[in-house]
Amino acid sequence: MPNPFYDSSPETIQELINCAVQKMDVNLKDRDLYVVYLVLKVKYTDEVSCSHSCPFGEETNWGGYNDPAPRAQPGWGGRVWLSFCNRPEWFGSDDLHGTGIHSGTGGGGLYGVPHEAIQLHPKFTKYRDNSYGHYPMSWDTRIFQQDFPDILDDKQHKLECNMTGSKHHPKDHFAYYINPEYATA
Repeated sequence: MPNPFYDSSPETIQELINCAVQKMDVNLKDRDLYVVYLVLKVKYTDEVSCSHSCPFGEETNWGGYNDPAPRAQPGWGGRVWLSFCNRPEWFGSDDLHGTGIHSGTGGGGLYGVPHEAIQLHPKFTKYRDNSYGHYPMSWDTRIFQQDFPDILDDKQHKLECNMTGSKHHPKDHFAYYINPEYATA
């Protein structure tokens, strides 16, 4: 099945981040904006809520009122952090539309920024701050496995680990993009 968002289907969460940034930068170019960073920390679950978003071509099911649409589907849930070179004049999450990364509750600020991100670059802070020439935003997020079937199914990976006796069970996926100009600043 062709991927509904990209020419080829990403095989990892990191590839999904890279594809999303490329798509967003193309859409932002006419507004003289670009992505400074996109950070994603998600965990696989069998039940990603379909209340506000759903896999491509399906229907949401707020409160379970849209029978027979499912209330949840397998995928990844967590948080996304995004920054543009300047404060946008619209909801920043609008630019995630069409990437397969669905945003939820959030807004301006770096709420709950993961320690992994702070270690990547000292300009990541835990506060709402525009002193570095960018405007940080964050939201809870959902990614549906149905949209990205080529990304390794963590459930299958856990089963394989159990069968081989391996104690490695992936919990959180941490992926990021930092604009090269920003990374050296």
